[in-house]
Amino acid sequence: DIVVHGATGFAGSYIVRALATSTLFQKKSIAVSGRNGGKLRQTLKEIAKETGVAEVAKYTIIIADSSKEESLAKMAKQAKELSTLSDHT
Repeated sequence: DIVVHGATGFAGSYIVRALATSTLFQKKSIAVSGRNGGKLRQTLKEIAKETGVAEVAKYTIIIADSSKEESLAKMAKQAKELSTLSDHT
């Protein structure tokens, strides 16, 4: 349902924390997107630990490079709602 692009940055990780801890989004599927899968996994683990919401570590990871239009289009097609917080757009 929701993809947060740029989830490893300050604003992106803030949004992921907010989504994870809000009751409004408990029944929504949430994914994170960015260029580096390792950084995305690490960010999700940190947020899961900080918030106590273990499900965060299981959020879908989508690799997308904001400098490549095809990559962004593929990522965007997977979402109903998209928040891009990458500083490369």
